[in-house]
Amino acid sequence: MPVIDQVLDQLVRTCPANHTFPVVCWRDARLGNLMFGPDQRVTGVLDWEMAATGRPEVDLGYLLFFDRMMSTGMGLPRLAGFPSRDATLARYAQLSGRQARQINWFEAYAGLRIAMLVTRTANKLIELGMAEDTTMSFNNPATIALADLLGLPAPVGELGCITDRGRVPVLPPIPDSWHH
Repeated sequence: MPVIDQVLDQLVRTCPANHTFPVVCWRDARLGNLMFGPDQRVTGVLDWEMAATGRPEVDLGYLLFFDRMMSTGMGLPRLAGFPSRDATLARYAQLSGRQARQINWFEAYAGLRIAMLVTRTANKLIELGMAEDTTMSFNNPATIALADLLGLPAPVGELGCITDRGRVPVLPPIPDSWHH
């Protein structure tokens, strides 16, 4: 996995020292995990199974990377109306009273986490015969956005997405033996 290998090596070599008191990190900070009320205010925050303590930049990096992946990684322009990366960082500083530290590292760390999940999912779908043998394991929106973020060569081959170009794979029923 060329992009994942290079990013992992770079992150290990440049891991920032922890200069802040750890906070509870959501670790899945993205719009799809938010509920909004009629007034467009957030009324719920979902999907907490990856929560842990860590630096606040973990969630900010995830939010920034997810935005990059859903635009650059998909070969699409950013959606109109969403704040730019710089505007998001400025708003974070305004609301938190602190500047994000080493945010590029945390954005790349988020990208690595997402790329590893997509790779694992792609490999499992192929192994189970639920997807054709494609380049999805190493050429997907996450690895494309990671390569762009860090100035690495883009993955080669056809872009692969878990939804197989818009068709969500039909999953077989979970065998009873898997339930505990």
